[in-house]
Amino acid sequence: MSDRKMNKKTITAIAGGAFALVIIAAALYAYTPLGAEIHQTRGFQYQPWNATWATTHAEKIVIGKVLSVETKIIDESFTSTNTYTGEPLYNEIKTPYQFVTIEVEEYIKDEEGVYSPQLIFRDFGSGFTTIEGKKVIIEVEDQTEYKIGERSLFFIERVDGYLRSQGILYKFAINSDDTVQSTYLEKTGKEPQDLSTFKAEIGEIAQRQVE
Repeated sequence: MSDRKMNKKTITAIAGGAFALVIIAAALYAYTPLGAEIHQTRGFQYQPWNATWATTHAEKIVIGKVLSVETKIIDESFTSTNTYTGEPLYNEIKTPYQFVTIEVEEYIKDEEGVYSPQLIFRDFGSGFTTIEGKKVIIEVEDQTEYKIGERSLFFIERVDGYLRSQGILYKFAINSDDTVQSTYLEKTGKEPQDLSTFKAEIGEIAQRQVE
């Protein structure tokens, strides 16, 4: 289960695409005239940072450099059963993801043991698509920023078969003075941490996991 939870204000998808809150969204699409634009804001609530939880649930923890970022709309539509009639109910869900390619400098953890020199993972993004004939503009609160060429430490999970970052909580930018800081911790007033100390802490947790 992801540490990042959907804010109650959101009107569609739960992280991972395995299930979606579609009742409000479906009503919104149904009563919006064709040609009109629908704006959605997807927000997240984060649990407090916990190094043990983050390390244990990550498939890969790496230091790497961002090579490219591309936003794609992924169709996560599914068919469920109408609770009242028992008939099939088609739920049209389309989600923008940022697809991030990084060049790996160092592996701190790799459960697969593959240690690929490059990784591609996804994270929630913003974009526009068409659902039920209506243009839908989707925006993400606190969208993770991936700058080309930046060097960061990434915690990467596997969700529904895909590698995925869990947003601003799990991307730690590496500063010029060899300290690390996530956007989330910076917003909560936390000071940057020494990179070597942080790596050692994460490495010890990862080692305990396999013992």
